[in-house]
Amino acid sequence: KFLLPLLLISFCLSCEKDDLVKVKQDSYVIPGDRFFPEGIALNSKEGVFYTGSTVTGDIVEVNLATGVAELFSSGAKNGRTFVTGMKLDGKGRLWICGGPTGIIQVLDGNGNVIKSYDTKTLFNSGFINDCVISDGYIYFTDSQVQKIYRAKITDGEPGNLEQWLVFTNQQIPYVTGTNANGIEVTPDGRYLI
Repeated sequence: KFLLPLLLISFCLSCEKDDLVKVKQDSYVIPGDRFFPEGIALNSKEGVFYTGSTVTGDIVEVNLATGVAELFSSGAKNGRTFVTGMKLDGKGRLWICGGPTGIIQVLDGNGNVIKSYDTKTLFNSGFINDCVISDGYIYFTDSQVQKIYRAKITDGEPGNLEQWLVFTNQQIPYVTGTNANGIEVTPDGRYLI
């Protein structure tokens, strides 16, 4: 079993002021001895958070009040072997970054895949690491290729993924290994950092 310390959870959950919820436990037990969690997304309306596995691609849903953790979406059943960043959009869809697989998936409220993008085939990507939502779009970092991808989230169905930005070493230097990791929107909504 794996424990997520309260410090990590409270930090992640406090990132969005509008989504603050009271955490009732010091730690949360994640099922399995080889889960290795990465990424976290809060559903404040339901009082749960989601985290994914870098080993199995599974995603668990954890109840903030009770600590009960349940499988939300099976990696094996959904062709997902790796999870990094994730975000919940305003329509209750969970967007999943697939790290070295280059796969981005969109899940419905029951954990079923409703859209999948293969960024390696589409854009010759490297490592899809994290995502952020801003102004009707979701943006994805690539930690190995100097690109940012985005898809529209305001329509009934998730929009097509596009290669939104390509940059050079003069703008953002890249080295061998992991580079652009996290991504965030400035408080005024004007910039991605």
